[in-house]
Amino acid sequence: MRKTEVIEDYRAKNLDLKDRKYILAHDDDTGDLYVHILEDFKDYKLSDHLDEVFGYWKDDDFVFSCLLDNDKSSYTTEGRYLIFKGHLRNSVLTMLKAERKLKEEDLNVSLIEIYKSNNPKFNKIIKNKNLYDFIYENGKFVDYEKGFDYETLLGYKKG
Repeated sequence: MRKTEVIEDYRAKNLDLKDRKYILAHDDDTGDLYVHILEDFKDYKLSDHLDEVFGYWKDDDFVFSCLLDNDKSSYTTEGRYLIFKGHLRNSVLTMLKAERKLKEEDLNVSLIEIYKSNNPKFNKIIKNKNLYDFIYENGKFVDYEKGFDYETLLGYKKG
């Protein structure tokens, strides 16, 4: 990971925490990350060259959502699932570390993972983690997990 830039839309500035939405975008060429904090996902135009995942608050949950089918990706749907699943903790950490309104007590909710695909095998909703336990320990955020072995994904490359 190179750098993380936080871009807070002016319409989201005065919203309560639970009304704010997040898009984490990753640039494969530079390694840079961008956290967009928005009022509504429709305020964001998806990129042709960035991988993007979504986060939002829903009832007593924090939802992490991603689209697995992407014709422009160099990875298959299964490869993208493995990548997003493997980066889950770092992705959620990056989104929430960028949130200036977050308090420790806000983390006592469930984490829901949503993986969307046209392939039913990868179209999943997983709810089995407490957000606090997943990303917070001893009064601070856990450390980012080091590296990701992309060599294991060579078989999931397109073409």
